[in-house]
Amino acid sequence: TCTSPPATPTYGFTKTFTDALEITDSASDSQNNIYVVGSGKLRKISPTGAVLWQKNIVSKNISSISSKNKLFVDRFNNLYLIGTFSGVENFNPDGFDLITASGAYNAYVSKFLPDGSYGWTKTISGSGSDSQASTTVNGITVDTIGNVFITGSFDNNTDFDPESGRDVRYSIDDSFYLTKINK
Repeated sequence: TCTSPPATPTYGFTKTFTDALEITDSASDSQNNIYVVGSGKLRKISPTGAVLWQKNIVSKNISSISSKNKLFVDRFNNLYLIGTFSGVENFNPDGFDLITASGAYNAYVSKFLPDGSYGWTKTISGSGSDSQASTTVNGITVDTIGNVFITGSFDNNTDFDPESGRDVRYSIDDSFYLTKINK
């Protein structure tokens, strides 16, 4: 049997952003929308290139959010944003969810719903008065029922329980972690 050769890709579109210094990651959902993050902004773009919504993800507080954010879209088209921060940050771009970092840098994962509304933010932070504790997050995935898994590195005293409980681990040099956040 003869098979036809694969279709040759054709040009779609280019979208430029004059208000962004860099785009650090992109992801797509099941409806072929594209999400981009960079320079403190999170955008949802249609398959034809129209900006559907935009969120400012860095508040004007005295904080520092990493510009090296990463994105993940789950099978329900919820969007997850990971990165690090220090100081005090408001993670809800449409309201208030102020979180104070413990230690030098804290890892965070934020959830946004498909319409761009804010879901929640969970952090992994230095423990107690350990001002040198530093936690980074490098990877994320979400299983088929909505449990979130993040990976990264940490040093010194770090509390991995983002709720009111405590799961403190200690590392002299960088150690690596896999943390599960139940849906």
